[in-house]
Amino acid sequence: MDLISEREAARVLASLGLSRSSSQHLLSTGIAGTAFRAGGMKLYDATRVCEVASRVPVSAQETRRLFPGGALVARVSRGRVVDAAAEWPQTAEELAGPWPQLSGGPGILLWLENLSGRSVPLMLSVAGCVVSGATITGVLRPSETRGPGTTFALAAPGQWLEEVRGRMLTFGRGAAVEVLGDLARTRRDRYGKNAERARR
Repeated sequence: MDLISEREAARVLASLGLSRSSSQHLLSTGIAGTAFRAGGMKLYDATRVCEVASRVPVSAQETRRLFPGGALVARVSRGRVVDAAAEWPQTAEELAGPWPQLSGGPGILLWLENLSGRSVPLMLSVAGCVVSGATITGVLRPSETRGPGTTFALAAPGQWLEEVRGRMLTFGRGAAVEVLGDLARTRRDRYGKNAERARR
């Protein structure tokens, strides 16, 4: 096994358009394997880092194929630690929330609560790369949650996660939460007219 330093690994991941700090955040998830420690240095398996850098990004067209009914992307800020290799019980706890970002989204909580029992794929993105995922089956009431923000009821993800895990999303790394596909249209149809009236 060839080991490279965190700095060298960040240079490899720079081909994905990532800054050094974003690369370090992504590496911290374990998506390229667990870091080995030597003194004060973190070392990574060069082969696994190169595998992440060489994976074909997930295009908008592919997301339409994988998620014909739509999906939700939650982008993790640099201050939040995520373990991409965790077993499902730990992953479920991490992904359930609470997600403070969702509380401020106009109508998004109400929208989620009114999906009429639909299951919603949830992709967790770190530095633009999908590292984990789950299926949203509901939104918990404030009395059932662990803190401020939106908390989800979750089920294990489908086979779709294996198709996108460790791959970059091509449609940006801006919004903390993004609604994709038919779900986005459902949200616009339900809340767009009200928002337009409010602006007037």
